[in-house]
Amino acid sequence: MGRLAAQNTPGDGDPLDICVLSERPINRAEVILNARVVGGFPGIDHGEADDKIIAVLDKDYVWGHAEDIADLPQVLIESLSHYFSTYKMIPGEPSHMSVERIYGRDHALKVVEASLADHDEHFGSP
Repeated sequence: MGRLAAQNTPGDGDPLDICVLSERPINRAEVILNARVVGGFPGIDHGEADDKIIAVLDKDYVWGHAEDIADLPQVLIESLSHYFSTYKMIPGEPSHMSVERIYGRDHALKVVEASLADHDEHFGSP
């Protein structure tokens, strides 16, 4: 999915990835929660779009104020970018995932909308 994500780069066929920031652990019973999209990373994995959406848990004590990724500390953005660039690495092999920039809330919402459209196209709308 993710046809919009990386400038017409074909998507990886997986559901859209989202990282929800919270000051507290989120347990299994909270698989569905209220979160606000604030931005994302246009990832490329093995030549396919694999965007990572960043959101904040609604009413979170630490991150709940954020409306856009620019509202988050730069060091946190750098840490997330590094994590997403390296989390699939296999020791002794180069990373096949690249994250070179960030985008704000407006673009992230377009990526989410495109992913939902891809889902409906593939699985049918409810």
